[in-house]
Amino acid sequence: MRMENIKKLIAQNFSKAAIQYEQEAILQKMCAERLAQIIKNYQAIIVPGAGAEIGCGTGFLTKQLLTLFPSKPMDITDLSVQMVEQCKSNYCHSNLSFSVQDGENYPQKAYAFIASNLAFQWFSRFKESFSKLQDSLKREGILFFSTLVEGSFAEWKNICQAYHLPYTANPLPKVEDLESIYPEGVFEIQTYSLFYPSALHFFRHLQNIGASTSVGKQLAPLTLKQLIKAWNHESPSEITVSYRVVFGVIKV
Repeated sequence: MRMENIKKLIAQNFSKAAIQYEQEAILQKMCAERLAQIIKNYQAIIVPGAGAEIGCGTGFLTKQLLTLFPSKPMDITDLSVQMVEQCKSNYCHSNLSFSVQDGENYPQKAYAFIASNLAFQWFSRFKESFSKLQDSLKREGILFFSTLVEGSFAEWKNICQAYHLPYTANPLPKVEDLESIYPEGVFEIQTYSLFYPSALHFFRHLQNIGASTSVGKQLAPLTLKQLIKAWNHESPSEITVSYRVVFGVIKV
């Protein structure tokens, strides 16, 4: 599938999930709160000028940014039209400007800071897109972000290996790549464990938050049933899924 078509599908799936997103997106809310704590530590040294948010969703981080910067103009953006509309409905404010934007082709506006919560793992050209985002910052501007990284979904991968089933989770950036590209960056690694009544509930959760888009191969329905049955057999009471998250601070 062509990349532009994949991005359209990603946007469509997130748009479909906008209504139930706030009830379902537990990890996203926790990470937004932690990212806001990190941003607060740098609040005093952020240069004058507008800020921006990439991948606003329904506004978990937007809410935190409004609290931290009540008088700073900020561009709040997402790839999904419906997510932008939902966020605007939740946090309409005179200092906020809402628009649909692709984080990999962001406007060159010289922002004081750019913040993003759990969106960068969807980038198709991770390294190149990070370089572009730095070009969208002022001198001494700061990029604050959280992203899923390799090592997430370990339980899913282990089940697939044990039962010789295809592992079809999307590829994720590596911590080592971030550290090598940005040796002066500040990175914090956290692992969050979420619990689901069954494997089916986990996959439905991904769908309910709009995160079920596969950029590679998709499981055939029969194979998916085999995976769910195997996972439930190994974890009959509930399943645990680990999410490995990097919180990053990169100064230009």
